Order: sequence, then structure tokens, then C-alpha cells
Amino acid sequence: MKKTLASLLFLLVSELAGITDLQAQIQLYGMTERGGTENVGTLFHFTPSTGIHTLDVSFTRFQSGAHPYGNDLTDGGDGYFYGMTTEGGSNNSGIIFYWDPATNVYI
Repeated sequence: MKKTLASLLFLLVSELAGITDLQAQIQLYGMTERGGTENVGTLFHFTPSTGIHTLDVSFTRFQSGAHPYGNDLTDGGDGYFYGMTTEGGSNNSGIIFYWDPATNVYI
């Protein structure tokens, strides 16, 4: 996964190198299965124009879920991203969540 993501980032930044205004607006979003305050996963964004990686949400196991499933964060086209976790929730069987990166609201 790391090699694929690095290749994608290189390709994206290379393709947009001459488009300064557009490049400044691009952010890449993702999630990790581990890491964060309880080491059970995170939501993050990366801004290629600045090289800054920002931690947006740390999963907290039972309340917000833990260990995002498959590292798949889906853009719903409605301003929200959707995903699933394999642990957490009322029965500790995982949750389905949505996240608004504009307000950093996670439910």
C-alpha cells in the first residue's frame, strides 16, 4: 500500500506541477488501521502543495470505532467521506461512519 500511495502522490504532483492555483487547492484524504492516540486508526489529509500531512481524527475504540476496514475511505460526492471499522460500537462489531472534512465532524 505504501508503495502504491507514494506512486500515486508522485504522479498526481508531477501532473499538476504547472498548475499552481489548482495544486494549492488539492487535498488527499485517507485513513489508517493503526496509529492515533489509542493506536486503533486515524483519518488524515495530505496537501501535496505544502507537503503537510494532518491528523484529523483519532479513532477511540468503543465510541467511534477502531481499526478501519480495508483502509477504504469512500467519497460520497456530498461533501462527506464514508467508511467502516472492524471493532467498536455497541456490540464491538464495528461501525459505519461518515466524516465531514470541512468541519472535521465525525459520526
